[in-house]
Amino acid sequence: MKNFILKGIALFLFSFITISCSNEDDNEKLALNITSNTTEKNVKITFTSIEINGNITSSGREEIISRGVSWGTTPHPTINENKVEESNNTFTSKIRGLAPNTLYYFRVYASSKAETVYGPELVFSTSNLDGTKWDFYFNHDPPHQTWHADVTFNIDGTTVYHDATSPSDTYLIYGTWMITRDRLLYDLESDIKDNNDFHFTGTFTGNTLSGTYTYGVENDKEWTAILLPKS
Repeated sequence: MKNFILKGIALFLFSFITISCSNEDDNEKLALNITSNTTEKNVKITFTSIEINGNITSSGREEIISRGVSWGTTPHPTINENKVEESNNTFTSKIRGLAPNTLYYFRVYASSKAETVYGPELVFSTSNLDGTKWDFYFNHDPPHQTWHADVTFNIDGTTVYHDATSPSDTYLIYGTWMITRDRLLYDLESDIKDNNDFHFTGTFTGNTLSGTYTYGVENDKEWTAILLPKS
């Protein structure tokens, strides 16, 4: 009888210790504080990139083996979709290769061997071409000269081309624009002289544009443009 009682006490103590250790492990796994002070006022955004900062602190003994930012075009993005990994617990991640004028969702994350914990969700949109003005440079034949102009992309899909070398505002040419995914299509209407149109195609890199254009029967030629500050 005495041995039976002792075995019962031993079994009870073993169960109690096991449960206590299990609860302690769970608390350690969840002992992460994940924050970001990126807001609408301080976020750095271009047409193809957004910067997200993060800060991760741990009050448990669970080792953080991975941390960074998960992102996507739908709410609650996970590391199984897209992620940028960082090496330090305080960091700024620059997420590149995004599409212009697109809404993205971000979450700072930290992973241990047991689980991945996410911070609050952040939502930002990449820059929009509407109402922006760009400094255009392109070579045109003949006579192998560089043309320079300011081009404004209006919100209604129209454009205004202003020759920056013109002494007045009289040399204005109009056109149209649209964006397909990450590609700009810009058609510059012809002037009266030769009835040919310029057809520009290009892609964004940060706050710059570059690509090729055609004019009449000429072969593709290169062009670049830089976003001008708002006046």
